[in-house]
Amino acid sequence: MTTVVQMNVYFILFLGFVAFIEVNSKGLGTCPKFDIFTACVIDFDFHCAVQNNCPSGYRCCPHGCNKRCAAVTVNGKHLGSCRAAYGKRGKKCTLDRSCEGHEKCCYGRCREVRKQIVKVLYPVKN
Repeated sequence: MTTVVQMNVYFILFLGFVAFIEVNSKGLGTCPKFDIFTACVIDFDFHCAVQNNCPSGYRCCPHGCNKRCAAVTVNGKHLGSCRAAYGKRGKKCTLDRSCEGHEKCCYGRCREVRKQIVKVLYPVKN
């Protein structure tokens, strides 16, 4: 019986280690800095608790006193396509890194190619 318990403990530790590596992977990019002052109200459609609550290309990032799935760059590249750009043309740029994480440098201007904050994949239901 003791060996089964020990194996379960090791298995749980292993899963925790894998989750830690996944969440802290450099390939996910860094969280953007948000200049916000909000009331601490949790909107479960947008609140993420762990990384796997977020779709691909988004990371569970601090956002005020909560966490949100925020657009990040992956290995220094901004995701999205200039063909999918929408909204007004932003500041002048030469590289994606001149733009916000949800924008891409398209024809010399930062353009929004995806949403900065998205809903979680599996929201908590009351």
